[in-house]
Amino acid sequence: MRMDLLKAEIAKKRQALETLEVLVSFVEVDEKQPVEERNEVGQPENGSSCVQLSANQMREVMRRLRERKAPVRLFGETDADVFKRLLRLESEAADMEQVGISNKWKLYKNSLSFQFLLRMWALELNDRSEEVKRSAKGRRASAIHKQTREYCISGDILEHLVNIASCLLQKDYIQANNHYMQMAIGNAPWPVGVTASGIHKRPGSEKLYVRNVAHVLNDEVQRKYIQALKRLMSRCQSLYPTDPSKSVEYVASVN
Repeated sequence: MRMDLLKAEIAKKRQALETLEVLVSFVEVDEKQPVEERNEVGQPENGSSCVQLSANQMREVMRRLRERKAPVRLFGETDADVFKRLLRLESEAADMEQVGISNKWKLYKNSLSFQFLLRMWALELNDRSEEVKRSAKGRRASAIHKQTREYCISGDILEHLVNIASCLLQKDYIQANNHYMQMAIGNAPWPVGVTASGIHKRPGSEKLYVRNVAHVLNDEVQRKYIQALKRLMSRCQSLYPTDPSKSVEYVASVN
């Protein structure tokens, strides 16, 4: 959501720049030329500047330069040079903001993990008042967090965990829930309790069974683990909300 706000702010600044009604003649000027020669290129023969700025427009240009803590006019600069310098500064600022958005997204991807979600959940629980902590609902929430932290152990379900974590990074909680159901229930074509699809064991059958088995029914530790994972997925949706079309039980999570 913060990245959307930054993108909207960048678009707003660019639109404000486009609304500045100035007439600029597109003259290619060599930056290495002296200021005197540059002024000669930027001015017609009658001595008037090729860029005509009104008083209000010049005040707007000066205001934007002061906002960026840049000098209003350098020695020997014409109105065209001042305006071009403002354009260059605003273009560089927009590029730096884009780099900042990219860096924040990388930081978000690197920091998001199940242990990170547990810490964020713990901070949220610690921010509650003492009255809420001592209530029955508060004690139950603390017990659930403790149980989730103790049961966070990985087993033979690494592939599903990778898919779930990838969907959580993209804030696609619908697909994350689908991968969770695939891990918890599975799609084994044989009934629960049947350990083989035939009399003869075929190559790769064990691997196929591990991928398709209903892991929630394997043992008690596995069941508790994926219950803890489901709680973390719900907490992630609460901490990092997204579009309702990608949320699971959106109304319930908001309330």
